[in-house]
Amino acid sequence: MARAAAVVLLVGLAACWSGQDEPSICAAREGGLAGGLAGGAWPAVGLVRVGRELCTGTLVAPRVVVSARHCVDLGTTPGEVEFLTGRQGEELEAVGSDLLWTDGEDLIAVVLDRAPSVEPAPFRTTPMAREAIGSEVTLVGYGTTRPDANDHGVKRSGTASIEVVDDLTFVVEIRFDGQAAPCFGDSGGPALLDGQVAGVLSGGDPACAGRGDVYMRFDRHVELVEEAIAASLEVETGVCR
Repeated sequence: MARAAAVVLLVGLAACWSGQDEPSICAAREGGLAGGLAGGAWPAVGLVRVGRELCTGTLVAPRVVVSARHCVDLGTTPGEVEFLTGRQGEELEAVGSDLLWTDGEDLIAVVLDRAPSVEPAPFRTTPMAREAIGSEVTLVGYGTTRPDANDHGVKRSGTASIEVVDDLTFVVEIRFDGQAAPCFGDSGGPALLDGQVAGVLSGGDPACAGRGDVYMRFDRHVELVEEAIAASLEVETGVCR
């Protein structure tokens, strides 16, 4: 995550083991981190690893993680999706047993084969109104601190301000010194409003300068998440759908 002065092209922000780009929460242009997290901070936020690609995801139910749909290639089997926790994603907690998404929307719910050791994060179900514009949200991710950096894989956080609220998405930007911008490896990471997951990072400014980063609204995807939760309970009890 990069700290930047308040100051578009949007791209998916994911990362690769090889250094291939995908977003993280970028820190400042001078290279300072915008709120590097202590090991226990935001424990429900973890790494989503699919082969060599790294994104961020959030545990929102005992066996359900949400992330960005673009982090999981078409044809990927559920078992190829891994969820890892810890400040550096050092703990492999679970792998996928099912994948749910809505065509054309960049949010995916991953049903896990077992419950991770961390508590799920609360999520927003109340519709986000335009009155939310100007509110500050907390961004969390495992991305790089600059577009050309190779320092993804460390959990970092920072804040940004909501600038636009649309039907399915909202946009955050840097308005004040010390705020943060997503960067490569942060894709799928949460924006938290009042401590609840309000959005999932879909795409952002490739310069990681906080100029229009797009989050899928969580409240518009509650039905999908509830379906995933129901599927996770069926996995646990052995009931077939």
